[in-house]
Amino acid sequence: MSSNIDNFSIMKNSMSIMKRSMSIIVVLFIVTTILFTACSNSNSKKSDKSVVKSEEKLSNQSVAKKSKPTELTMAYLITGSQPTDLSLVEQELNKIVTPKINAKIKLLPINFGVAQQQLNLMLSSNEKLDLMVTFPTSYTKLVGQGRLKEIGPLVDKYGKGIKSALGKYLKGSTVNGKIYGVRPMSDFGGGGGLVIRKDIVDKYNINLDNLKDFAGIGDVLKVIKDQDPNSTPLGRSNQSTGIIATHLQVETDLLGDEFGVLMDKGQNLKVTNMFETSTYKNYLKLVRDWYQKGYIMKDVATTKEDQHTLMKTGKIYAYLSPTKPGIDVQESALNGHKCYVKEYSEPFSATNNITIFQWVVPNACNSPDVAVQMLNLMYTDKDVANILTWGVEGKHYEKKSDGTIGFPSGVTDKTSGYFVNEPWMMGNEFLTHVWNGNSTDIWKQVKEKNNKTLLSKAMGFAFDSNSVKSEAAAVTNVYNQYKISMESGAVDVDKIYPQFIEKMKAAGLEKIIAAKQQQLDKWAKTAK
Repeated sequence: MSSNIDNFSIMKNSMSIMKRSMSIIVVLFIVTTILFTACSNSNSKKSDKSVVKSEEKLSNQSVAKKSKPTELTMAYLITGSQPTDLSLVEQELNKIVTPKINAKIKLLPINFGVAQQQLNLMLSSNEKLDLMVTFPTSYTKLVGQGRLKEIGPLVDKYGKGIKSALGKYLKGSTVNGKIYGVRPMSDFGGGGGLVIRKDIVDKYNINLDNLKDFAGIGDVLKVIKDQDPNSTPLGRSNQSTGIIATHLQVETDLLGDEFGVLMDKGQNLKVTNMFETSTYKNYLKLVRDWYQKGYIMKDVATTKEDQHTLMKTGKIYAYLSPTKPGIDVQESALNGHKCYVKEYSEPFSATNNITIFQWVVPNACNSPDVAVQMLNLMYTDKDVANILTWGVEGKHYEKKSDGTIGFPSGVTDKTSGYFVNEPWMMGNEFLTHVWNGNSTDIWKQVKEKNNKTLLSKAMGFAFDSNSVKSEAAAVTNVYNQYKISMESGAVDVDKIYPQFIEKMKAAGLEKIIAAKQQQLDKWAKTAK
């Protein structure tokens, strides 16, 4: 009996142990199952996320591949005819531009002689135009007409290189507190200069050291005319203005236009009617005298050829130009003749020197953000600046042993398929190669000259003509009717000048001057 009881106890204990073991196994199984499921779910989620990210990456890559580059039409000014290698230059340019900003540039070079008319037609017809260089004195007028996009915020966002390059001179592009354009980085002022063919100076033994002022130009022209009676030595240097205007821009702060200016290089803030000053009237009589003596080409008021074409073809020997370091080499290359440039007045800079040329974004542009990104490349990317300025290395230019560049063997300015030679226009000229014949430190000289140039006390002021919009339009029409012929000596001053003054006043010139003085006085109180 005792033995049976012991066996029963042993069996009972064994079953108890088995139950506990089974319980533990079940618990372990459940725990293992939970853990496995959790890990499985976790891995599944991670896998799902990886798949999503992978799909997103593939999707983005697909979009990038499918996204077409933004097409930008870019107009700039040239001398002479259309470059024959323009398409090749476009291709080389876009090899750099497209990968960087996903844009494709179409270049539209326009001759200086017809640029103002052609650009105005394109703007008025809202033709596709995404970037352009404004013509002299047209920047503030185009802003007033509402034809340009405000790009200040875009320059802040995409144009850090532009801001770094221009520094304090960026404020010169301000109109009514807003930025609508940016000035090419180059010389920001200049003195009055006479560009004249070296062979003519040497042939007639002309002493340019005696040229000290504007009136002295007549003495140089007399020497040429006396020894070459069939010549007409002087032409105008800008197809939209007369001879006098080129001189006045280095002597006067035009305050955005000629309708109310600051005399004496802007060293006082009195707005003056320049047209009624004795200075202006004496200049008119002087160039009229030159014209009558045969010093100035007879069709000076009507020719459509620019000064470089006129000099290349031997129709003129000289013209006026603002000066800067290297101006003699630049003009010699453009003219096809070795030239001297004699500076006869000290360098001066006003807001007009900043607004004279501006890179702007017309209203027709549908992608102003990309346009400003392109501008920023022009101010920061040396390859972009050099292709626009000089074309393709090896075909249009080659590097010389001294670090400068020049034409490849067998190529000249006449046979080159792309010889724009306007480094000052293409964003930041300090990034461009130095053309052979210039000092290798030419850009350092330009920077030093910028630092030494006399500034108008109204630097940074821009006149808002909205309050006198109708008067400004009327006065502009009158001035355009008279300026080239009258300021180049082609008409009788005694007869024409009184008519001119009367019509300018009737058109509202005095009202414009009053409005300009009021705005200038207000600006001066807060200007730093």
